[in-house]
Amino acid sequence: MSQLPHSLVDFTAFVDGVGRAGKVTEGAGPKVALLVEEYIGGGMGGSVDIPMGAVEKMETTISMNGVEADYYRHIGKTIGMTYRGATNDGESTQAVIHQMRGLMREADGDAMKRKDKGMVKNTMTVEYYKLTIGNDVVLEIDVMGKRFIVDGNDIWAEQRAALGL
Repeated sequence: MSQLPHSLVDFTAFVDGVGRAGKVTEGAGPKVALLVEEYIGGGMGGSVDIPMGAVEKMETTISMNGVEADYYRHIGKTIGMTYRGATNDGESTQAVIHQMRGLMREADGDAMKRKDKGMVKNTMTVEYYKLTIGNDVVLEIDVMGKRFIVDGNDIWAEQRAALGL
């Protein structure tokens, strides 16, 4: 069995269902961070974090070569975005899939320069995120549905029940 890490060897992206192979240069899955509050009480030797039942705002960015109208058409719309990668450890290949939905809120175009192909960077606020590696759904977050599932365990299930959701 290989001792090498599964390293990303290739990737592509789909924006609102349209493939961007050959155009996408970079895509970043969202940073996932629990919203916590620091707490220190009398008699404690230090502070601890208390999870507040939410995640911090999640964002994703995608950079695409060229200057195309399509890169700007989704501003202000809620759309789906998927990054699909292939990893290899020298022996086997597996898929890494970031599935997201959210508000496309920004398009940042490069300066116009002669002999420059141009690039546009889009930023989306993520309201739904699912990370699948190989055959395992590792993480699924639905902000509007108040679901936070890690390795099959719904961490917010009791909170939803307590709220009657």
